Amino acid sequence: MSRSSIPKKAKARKKGAVTPKPEAISFRVEVLPTDDTSNYYANYIEVAHSNFDFVLSFLRIPTKYSALQVERAQKTGTIGFEPFLQVTVPPKVAFGLIQALQKQCDLYEKRIGPINSAKGAKSDT
Repeated sequence: MSRSSIPKKAKARKKGAVTPKPEAISFRVEVLPTDDTSNYYANYIEVAHSNFDFVLSFLRIPTKYSALQVERAQKTGTIGFEPFLQVTVPPKVAFGLIQALQKQCDLYEKRIGPINSAKGAKSDT
């Protein structure tokens, strides 16, 4: 859950009257997934940014590659995969995501044990 606030709707006023600043309402966001909520598996996420936003591209890299993909990898050293989802967020949300992920990783490691990153995994950060 996260905290948010929105202004209360001001009452209608006569024309020309000074409108007071709306009063803020403080609340917590509660995520309530249902059986109909979409759920995707991604084993690769690329992160990019512009001056205004961060973009997360979610991919599912297969365990077996086609002959064409193998040939391309041998020739170019790369294989292209189309993301099945891209999520664009503003910097404040990206910062909150980093904090939330770190908190969840810490809780996971306390409960289950250290998260071992893949040996030889390359990071573009």
